[in-house]
Amino acid sequence: MKLWIKSLSVAILTALCLIAAGGSAQASEPDKVVYHIDDAVTQATKGLRNMRNHLDTVPNTKIVVVTHANGVDFLFDGAKDAK
Repeated sequence: MKLWIKSLSVAILTALCLIAAGGSAQASEPDKVVYHIDDAVTQATKGLRNMRNHLDTVPNTKIVVVTHANGVDFLFDGAKDAK
């Protein structure tokens, strides 16, 4: 249930950011996106995949990744995937 609420919150926040950015962005400005990762085990690999897909679709996108708590674990040198 807790994971479901987190996922829903991230989805709603993402949708609101996309709506706000779409309404005010001009065609000449690059997209600006923030990815939030607070759990490396469940979000890091998926987040990196989403960023790659985003850049494949809109190459000039400005992406900022915010990590905290357990989300920083995947940034450590020698970090391992759960698999």
